[in-house]
Amino acid sequence: MAEVAAAASSGRASQGFLPGIAAGAAALLAEGDRGGGSGVALRTADLASCVDAIAEIFDHMGPVLHFARADMTSKVESLRSVAPQRPTLAEVVESDKAAGTLTTRGSPARNLHRLTAVITFMRVLLEQMLADRNAQLKVGCPRCRAGIQSGALAAGGA
Repeated sequence: MAEVAAAASSGRASQGFLPGIAAGAAALLAEGDRGGGSGVALRTADLASCVDAIAEIFDHMGPVLHFARADMTSKVESLRSVAPQRPTLAEVVESDKAAGTLTTRGSPARNLHRLTAVITFMRVLLEQMLADRNAQLKVGCPRCRAGIQSGALAAGGA
């Protein structure tokens, strides 16, 4: 767990937010690999540290996306608060599943799902901006949102 936080922090401090994201993601993936690649070993606190690095991208996207950073921050804080009781992401989901709160607003498992949707949204938005240097957020954001809602992103489409 400390490796993910240290990797994300050192990348941010030394070279900016992109190396922090890369370092945090690499450390998070290495944790998953130690769990046999199944993902069940992904620690809740490790994901929170990695998302902290990802959230810094909003500082460079302008005020139009401040809502997304606030949403991401609140979701990651919810996961961070349950990390001591639910150390892995699988435990977060299983606990809420057992309690019947998977889809309850504010539940950690629902927040995990929404957090992954925000990350996916940002990934697709950045891909669109890289593909078309003249892309505008007012066009890209609805396309990303439509892709997430339609499930096209899960199938690899945008």
